[in-house]
Amino acid sequence: MATVPFDLVMRNCLLEGRAGLADIGITAGLIAEVGEINGDALADLDVAGRLVSPAFVEPHIHLDKVGTLPLLGENRTGTLAEAIDILHRIKRSATPEEVAARAGVVIRQAVAAGTTRIRSHVDVDTVGGLAPLRGVLQAAREHADLCEIQTVVFPQEGIIRDPGAAELMDEAMREGGDVVGGMPHWETSEQASREHIATCMGLAQRYDADVDMHVDETDDPASRTLAMLIDATISHGWQGRVTAGHCCAMAAWDDAYASDVIARAVTADLRFVSNPATNLLL
Repeated sequence: MATVPFDLVMRNCLLEGRAGLADIGITAGLIAEVGEINGDALADLDVAGRLVSPAFVEPHIHLDKVGTLPLLGENRTGTLAEAIDILHRIKRSATPEEVAARAGVVIRQAVAAGTTRIRSHVDVDTVGGLAPLRGVLQAAREHADLCEIQTVVFPQEGIIRDPGAAELMDEAMREGGDVVGGMPHWETSEQASREHIATCMGLAQRYDADVDMHVDETDDPASRTLAMLIDATISHGWQGRVTAGHCCAMAAWDDAYASDVIARAVTADLRFVSNPATNLLL
């Protein structure tokens, strides 16, 4: 039975794994007590039997590209290729302030829906330079009291096929990027994909940063960049610090190969973000 005042007491909360309802006492932003609380509080909130749970996490979004639909114009062919061309035009002309404003709308929508942690990939390439990153970093600062936002320095146009991208990625990490991104399957050869991954892993080691790559975002059963990423994770000693996103080709692999890669991913302590809504739509 608490006798000291709380900043906030949330009353009549349903908690996972606990029978009946409970009160939650919060002091200085931390949960101080759970149970039947009769003590004073600066504020009381009657939850009325609703579930109280940890906040949601958005592990993969592109905040530099959100809100661009009104800017796109007509996609005359209805293809992904034309959509990319249109986005290139937007990316070349966007200012950090414009990116920050669009990103801020979605951040506030996410918080209103219960999401308080976001990891956003942000294009860093020779098309848009560092404007997208600076815009998302600005939005992250402006909403730091509401949401924790990580930025992934993402070479959307490739590294080997986009000369200058590697240098921009290094500059982006110096300017405040949190995580090193990559998209090795976008390169034009297996060797280029391996060089792409090696560049990203070297950058991650230089800045002691985690890695989060788009991998095998294709239905081609011959795509092998997840296996390359697993090899690089182990050879660089980056176990537990690497995330693979999309990994669509896994659905097209034969079962024996898929089982082998999954087992090696466990050994490398890899994390996965599958993005089903995005890729089922594509």
